[in-house]
Amino acid sequence: MSLLAKTRVATLAFIIILSGRAFTSAAESSSQTKVSSADTQAFVNTAFQKGKESYDAGRYTDALKAWETIDPYLDENPSVKKIVVFLRKQIQKKGIEVPQAKVTSKSRASSGSDEVQQEVVSTAIPQEVISQASQELASKAQEASQKQSELSSAAAGRQKDINDAFQKGKTAYEEGRIEAAIREWDKLSGEPGLAEPIRQLKANYAELGRQNAQLKSVSSAAELPEDLTSFLNKAGQRFQAEALQLSARTKETQSRSTHDQEQLRDIFEKSNLLYAQGKYNQAIEEWKQVLPIAGENSELGRQILTLEANYEAMLQAKQAADEVEKSYRDDSALENYTLQISKVGQELAKKAQDAKQKRIQTETASTQRRQLVSEAFENGRRAYEEGRTEEAMTEWEKLSTEPEFQQAVQ
Repeated sequence: MSLLAKTRVATLAFIIILSGRAFTSAAESSSQTKVSSADTQAFVNTAFQKGKESYDAGRYTDALKAWETIDPYLDENPSVKKIVVFLRKQIQKKGIEVPQAKVTSKSRASSGSDEVQQEVVSTAIPQEVISQASQELASKAQEASQKQSELSSAAAGRQKDINDAFQKGKTAYEEGRIEAAIREWDKLSGEPGLAEPIRQLKANYAELGRQNAQLKSVSSAAELPEDLTSFLNKAGQRFQAEALQLSARTKETQSRSTHDQEQLRDIFEKSNLLYAQGKYNQAIEEWKQVLPIAGENSELGRQILTLEANYEAMLQAKQAADEVEKSYRDDSALENYTLQISKVGQELAKKAQDAKQKRIQTETASTQRRQLVSEAFENGRRAYEEGRTEEAMTEWEKLSTEPEFQQAVQ
């Protein structure tokens, strides 16, 4: 082999060795770039998710701080950047100052470094590898577009559910079906800004119910002196031959009444304890034992049945509220709903106050009636003891409007 041939072989071998080292260096650089890129993407995803959780919880300052750390990388993550920009605008609408996005020198330095790495990689990686990577990115972009379309459709459906629930509640309230309105609006209690107005609305309605119940419990009949019944029975012995039978019958009734009162007291003590322990269903079952004594058509019986119905309605409303899914929301519509529901709550509070005032007036009238009854009874008793029987009867006949003593006076 000639010297020239040997020289050519040595040169070719040297070129092959250098090419191998260059390819190895490029591969190592590409591997480091991929690791660095993967770490950066993981950091971006973690910071974005942390900010999103703070936003959903209403901690908007924490969300802005989390997103500020990934500002230099948002240009490389256009899908994340689009969502961050949108949510920052939503925060700004709430009157919270949003700082301008910062682009650090690290981003610009990274750009220059990427160009060098791009040049090395492009000379070391075959064209078909680049083509394959391009196709994979195009496929991922299409998947992201499809997912965004699905999210938009879900958000539109959620907004429709919110609007429907509000309108149904508004219609029910205007028709006087307040409980139905509250059940519909309670479905919105998980939406931002609506939890407190709806809680206040239900509290005012409950207060209205309590005032109405107290108003109904005030007896329209006056409270008579304790010895009126016995005194009238004694006077009746002079006018009726059946006075002894009436007296015996009265004692028997009083005995049954005492037994019923003791049984009612035991039932209510047990049911009240269950209710205080949060065992509402068991408490209602205890209260229902009163129905055979009081009767379903009595005021107490109707209140117990209404209590059971309201408890079932509360369970249904709670179940419906638990099933409400979180989604993107129309803040302007929710703010409008908040104002209107708060207005309804104020109206219910006023009705509760009116019912309380009416109960106080009724109790005042009942007190005055008791005073008149007591005076008529005392006047009649004095006349009877002085032998002025007709005058006594005239006074006692003033009590004839009291149902309990109509037969005794006759």
